[in-house]
Amino acid sequence: MALQSAEAEALLPGVDVETRMASWHLVTAEGQVYSAGAAFDPLMRVLGRWRLLGAFARRFPRVTEAGYRWVADHRGLFGRFLRK
Repeated sequence: MALQSAEAEALLPGVDVETRMASWHLVTAEGQVYSAGAAFDPLMRVLGRWRLLGAFARRFPRVTEAGYRWVADHRGLFGRFLRK
């Protein structure tokens, strides 16, 4: 959902707009919030696939965060590549 929406605001209480817009966020059914690279392992658990990648993310959180930040910083490049 759009991070500017009222739904996102309700799911991310107390998260200011700047922080909300700086990343992507995963909110579990229990209301636990994970953001950026830290959301990768819980996402893999929710999806039930790619558990090995989730285990890697859990074991190496700094590498996962750095990888997420690199991709986020280069999303325009990926967007151009994926359009082709």
